[in-house]
Amino acid sequence: MKAMDIYLWRHGQAEGQALSGRDADRRLVLQGVAEVRNVAQTVLSRGSAPQKIFTSPYRRAIETAQILHDILKCAKGVDLMEELASGAFFENVYKALESKGALSQSIILVGHMPDLGNIAENLLKDSQERITLSTGAVVKIKMDRFKRESGKFDWMISPTDLKY
Repeated sequence: MKAMDIYLWRHGQAEGQALSGRDADRRLVLQGVAEVRNVAQTVLSRGSAPQKIFTSPYRRAIETAQILHDILKCAKGVDLMEELASGAFFENVYKALESKGALSQSIILVGHMPDLGNIAENLLKDSQERITLSTGAVVKIKMDRFKRESGKFDWMISPTDLKY
């Protein structure tokens, strides 16, 4: 079986409050756009080739996914996944990916903290540490198939790791 890569990517820095007052409507600020672009360029320079992006339906996550797609050119595009909205649970994300036939593809999941950290901990074998992603950060997990406790930590990149 071919190994797959899972990229758990937190949205870039967003405005404190949307004009609507709804959390789901918060947009990326200019620094958030720069964070995502710079981390994506670094991921691209490492030769990473995710096939598809699944994103939370929140505006800041959608904007992040669009930037990622523009830079990484994921062959299968971007799909909204309601199950990645703030408050996401591993089991619901798993079922959604299964229904989309995406359990053995290299994919990016764009979402929120602490949800992405919890998903990472569910995927990693012998996870002793909590995974915390700053805005714009990504963690890469290698595995044969998207399933609980079968992944191996590969690397994590945070915007603060990069000089820009």
